[in-house]
Amino acid sequence: MFLSPGSQHSLYSSEHDMSFVDFSTDENGLWATMGLALNNHTLIAKLTASTLQPEYMWEMSIDPNSLVESFITCGVWYAVERARDGAMEISLAIDLYRNHVTHLHVPFADAYGQMTMLNYNPRLPVSQNFT
Repeated sequence: MFLSPGSQHSLYSSEHDMSFVDFSTDENGLWATMGLALNNHTLIAKLTASTLQPEYMWEMSIDPNSLVESFITCGVWYAVERARDGAMEISLAIDLYRNHVTHLHVPFADAYGQMTMLNYNPRLPVSQNFT
C-alpha cells in the first residue's frame, strides 16, 4: 500500500485485535481508514480501486484507538465510540469533501457486545453491523 511498514498504528479499540486498515465503499468508491504511528492520528484515504493508490488523503487528529468502528457513506466519515452503558454511539461526522465537522450523539445497541464491523447500505433503511 502507500504507507511504509512501521508507519501504521493499530486501528480502533482493543476489541478489533490489531486491525491496521479498515476498507469501506460508498457511492464515491473505495476508502481506507488507518492509524498513524508517528502522531497517533487517523488517516482517511480515497483509493483508486484497481491499484489501491490514494487519490486523496485526510489526516485527522483523532486517536484511532479511541474509536470502536467507523464507516463512510456519501463522502462523510462517521466515528463510532462506545458509550458509558456499553451501547454504541456515532459521535462525529466529517464531510471529507466539504471539510465540515459535525458532533453527533446517535446511540444504537450493540446487541451481542462484540461488534467488529459496521457498514451502511444506501439501499436499506438501517445500518448493518456484524459480530
